[in-house]
Amino acid sequence: MKIEEYRLNEYRHQFLTIEADDLTETLKDHIKIHEDDCFALCSCYCSDDGEVMFNVLSVGPGWEDCTRGLDDPEMLGFWSMQDVFGRTARLVEPDEDLQKKNAPFLASVEKDVDEDLLFLRNDARLDDLRNAAYADIVLTGFLEGNEIHEYEACLSGTDGPFITGYTAEDVPGLSQHTPFKAMPYAVDDQVRLIALFVGDKLSVTDEEAMEKIRKLSDQMGISYEGRVYRS
Repeated sequence: MKIEEYRLNEYRHQFLTIEADDLTETLKDHIKIHEDDCFALCSCYCSDDGEVMFNVLSVGPGWEDCTRGLDDPEMLGFWSMQDVFGRTARLVEPDEDLQKKNAPFLASVEKDVDEDLLFLRNDARLDDLRNAAYADIVLTGFLEGNEIHEYEACLSGTDGPFITGYTAEDVPGLSQHTPFKAMPYAVDDQVRLIALFVGDKLSVTDEEAMEKIRKLSDQMGISYEGRVYRS
């Protein structure tokens, strides 16, 4: 399968072998690259700004022969989604050697990320909405008249039953970085997001509606992860 055919949480923090071809040449400052080293065994993480990155653990000449460099405690290099997009990859069942090399690295690169944001990155239900290169940017619906139009927006955390975020591209009538509170809903068993409360200052009506939803959710023990609403 091509990288773009996988959903983020199928390979994030997991392992996959990528048919990298001449891309392995970018690793030559860290390991000697042989002519037939066309495959790379990688894991995947998100940088501080949510960019999807691939850390290279080892290289080799084939899908099943890709372990050279695995004994080096340092990563051989790093690739962005732009580097590997469109390339063929296969998921790899981890063994002790892979886990031993990768676990300390993952712990170091995501140790300062807010727990709520990590929770949203881990939510596979949002994978179909994500920007391929940035895990925290997802399609979010905004009401325009009687219709919902989706735009890319950046998620920032959770707040009771709501997902919080801010606009990342032009939404009619809104400036960039306008904050919002959204809720998930399902259409044909696919989760979508709709921004219900938008802006720093809400109208009295919106404030009352938001508090009503919040109180009702508290009474029912519902938080964001606990309920998806049907359209």
